[in-house]
Amino acid sequence: MCHAIIEQMKSQRRRSPVPIIYVEWFPGRTKEQKVEVVKAITKAMVEIAKAPADATHVIFKETSPEDWACNGTLWADVHKK
Repeated sequence: MCHAIIEQMKSQRRRSPVPIIYVEWFPGRTKEQKVEVVKAITKAMVEIAKAPADATHVIFKETSPEDWACNGTLWADVHKK
């Protein structure tokens, strides 16, 4: 299956760049929320970037607050205060 996706991406890349959008956030969103986000991102890429919907990939990466820091402080510690 992965090989088929790679071949599809190579084929699509010849026609137009394949947009791959990474959404990195904390865990806790529902499947329904992710579906809405995917639809909104895909719609925006089609309308604004003129990317084909079937070539637009959205990848979610969930990172725990213990593994994310800003300004020298872990997010997990920020919310303890």
